[in-house]
Order: sequence, then structure tokens, then C-alpha cells
Amino acid sequence: MTRRPEHPKGYRFATKAQRLHVAIAERALGHPLPRGSEVHHVNEDKHDNRPSNLVICQDRAYHALLHLRRRVMLAGGNPNTQRLCYMCGQLRRLDEMGRRLSGPRPLTSQCLACCTATGKRWFQRHPEARLARKAQYQAWRLAGVCGMCGEPTVSGKSKCLKHFLQAREQRYRRERRQSKGQLG
Repeated sequence: MTRRPEHPKGYRFATKAQRLHVAIAERALGHPLPRGSEVHHVNEDKHDNRPSNLVICQDRAYHALLHLRRRVMLAGGNPNTQRLCYMCGQLRRLDEMGRRLSGPRPLTSQCLACCTATGKRWFQRHPEARLARKAQYQAWRLAGVCGMCGEPTVSGKSKCLKHFLQAREQRYRRERRQSKGQLG
């Protein structure tokens, strides 16, 4: 590999053509790319380096978002309202995707059905973890503390008011979806 010290990022080249798309984007932009930015090929052909086929992304997360949206469109879906489940490969509405309790990305890449199936399979392979979790929930209930956040619980429940209301809302939405599916 050779190094170009005159370039501010000091790109490493395995071949001259390997980073040609970066050089073309920089020439079109008129200056070197900002730190952390990436160049995206619109048609996903790495060898098609026409300036009209290149998009400069501000970071890796935006670049990944472009690829995610393209996969949804190629599957015939709307990237604003749907995602592809990476396990079953089905297009799902956003409310049918699994959710994280915290973090910058609230949606997981699995649908709720696959999340549930994955969790069940994991607990079937690890029965000791299921017993430990059950014991932990019983300890939280006896202590009167929410197992998700540590706040005091609603009387007779194992969750604080916030998480109790969230679970009730999810249950209500799930029942509405199921009743619409049965009626329609």
C-alpha cells in the first residue's frame, strides 16, 4: 500500500482505482471531504464513478440509512413507513418492528414476531437464565421497585406508573390491530 501524504486524510490506496470515487467527489466539491464523511454510490455499483452517481454523506449513519431506504424501496415498500425484518425478510410497518428501551436508535432490525421467537429460542437453550430472571422479577415485586427503571411501583403491579401505562398502551394497540385484521 502507498500513502499520499499531500492528502489531508492521507488515504491509503491498495490500487489507484480503489478510492477513485473519493477523488471524484472531492474534485466536484472543490475541496477535500470533511472528516467522517463517506461517498455513496446511488446505484450501488462500486465501479460506476460518474459524479451523478455519487452522493457525499456526512457520516456513516447517514450512509447506512441510504442503503436501508433503498432496500425497502427495492422490496416494493415505502421507506418512510416500513422496514425490512432481517430475519424473516418481510416488509413490516414501523409499529410492527421491535423496540429498544434506550439508545439513539429506537427500532431494532427485527419484527416483533421474530424478536419474540428469538427470545423464546434463547430462553429454551438457557433454562437457568429463565429461572434467574423469574427470581429477579419476584424480588423487584417484593421490594416494590420497577424492574426497568428502579422507580416505586404501582400498587399490586411489578412496574412503575410510566412503564405500566406504556405496556397498557402497547396491549391496546396490539388488540386494535388484531381486531382490524379480523374485521377486514
